[in-house]
Amino acid sequence: MRAVCWLFGTLLLAACSAAGPRPAVGAQASSTVPSSGGDGAVDGELRMMTFNIRYGTAQDGENHWRHRKDLVAATISESAPHVLAIQEGLGFQMDYLAAKCPGYQALGQHRNGGKKGEFSGLLVAEARLHVVDWGQFWLSPTPQAVASKGWDAALPRTAVWARLRERCAAGEEDDFIVLGTHFDHRGVLAREESARLIVRRMDEVRRIRRMEGEPSSAGVQGKPLPVVLMGDFNSRPGTVPMAVLEQAGYLNAVPLFHSDSSNGGTFHRFDGYHTGGMIDSIWCSRSWQPSAARILRPRRDGRSASDHDPVYAEWRSAPRVPRDG
Repeated sequence: MRAVCWLFGTLLLAACSAAGPRPAVGAQASSTVPSSGGDGAVDGELRMMTFNIRYGTAQDGENHWRHRKDLVAATISESAPHVLAIQEGLGFQMDYLAAKCPGYQALGQHRNGGKKGEFSGLLVAEARLHVVDWGQFWLSPTPQAVASKGWDAALPRTAVWARLRERCAAGEEDDFIVLGTHFDHRGVLAREESARLIVRRMDEVRRIRRMEGEPSSAGVQGKPLPVVLMGDFNSRPGTVPMAVLEQAGYLNAVPLFHSDSSNGGTFHRFDGYHTGGMIDSIWCSRSWQPSAARILRPRRDGRSASDHDPVYAEWRSAPRVPRDG
């Protein structure tokens, strides 16, 4: 389903476009963002991140949105992802981030339709990437029904995908697919079926078009485009939803670089550091693996940016998918 799309600001922040290594996030951040090139460089790394920012109306006391919103914005600005999957963003939070972190095109309706409820779509850096095609579906047996709730889920859940191309790319053989999502926090069956639905949908949209002028890549046979899946899956490694992604050929990015689990979990409920479950993740096709991945730990004055830590990965360049011939 084609959903709402709007411009997330007008120009990239200077912090997002400056060349060179990114600084540590926040005064007490524990991790620097692995980075080596500028946004405008043809051979610069391609950065992606998923970040559950915690909905801003939660009664979180000293961890309320008003106390941490600047750190959330700083985390985004300093890591400077070219594609960002956001979860739990309410309208006023997205408006704030649009003002603080301009230059992104936002893709997707909020989960209850339009701008109602939480946003769990994608932000795409317009200076670097062209949106070739994109779509949205709900994680339910009726995925095209806006705000539909699936299986045993407590809430409507959605997924937004985009077919992207670097501005400097030669053509569609350089395209790649990115999907952002947020699985249900209660429905066990819903999480399993959501993973299966995403695998099926990505199999449909990741095929290269064979002929110029075709309106969509969906359902066309050809060499499959690489896919990156990002989000809060509310599922730990080894659970059924994660096994579904693995069996479909996707790789969990962080364990590729931190196989000893030293990088810790992502969901800490504002309490702890490396504790909590690793329920936020970035997955990729085997044909297009990242050059770096890690969990970021944005901290300032003893406060976390969110009750989830963001997951970050980077690729040295866009993929090159050979055409049949």
